[in-house]
Amino acid sequence: MLETELLIDLETLTGWSAYPIKIPQNASYPAIAYKEIENTRNSESTISASNLKDLRYEIILVTPNSEELIDTKISIIERYDGYSGMMGNMNVFISRIESSVPTYDNAQNNFEYNIMVHFTIKL
Repeated sequence: MLETELLIDLETLTGWSAYPIKIPQNASYPAIAYKEIENTRNSESTISASNLKDLRYEIILVTPNSEELIDTKISIIERYDGYSGMMGNMNVFISRIESSVPTYDNAQNNFEYNIMVHFTIKL
């Protein structure tokens, strides 16, 4: 499953704790939440019989430090934009950054950065 591979990859890349779906209330920051948004058969698979699957993930970076947020965002975008190869046991045909949006959470006094990543996986 890509969820497990993504968790390991994000924590290794950033040194931050990563959590599926949302960051727990008692977690320390900086932290990352990630969740699967879409899981469909690739439209090219039926044409080329290549058995590709499209997976879209939202990755949310959260930290009180804006400079740390920018550096980590750059690392993640550089890692996943155009990536092709093995991620653990998953064969990533190609991954692309579809969007990245900065926000600020006034209630928690944290900077957030949402990154949408589209992975095309070879089955």
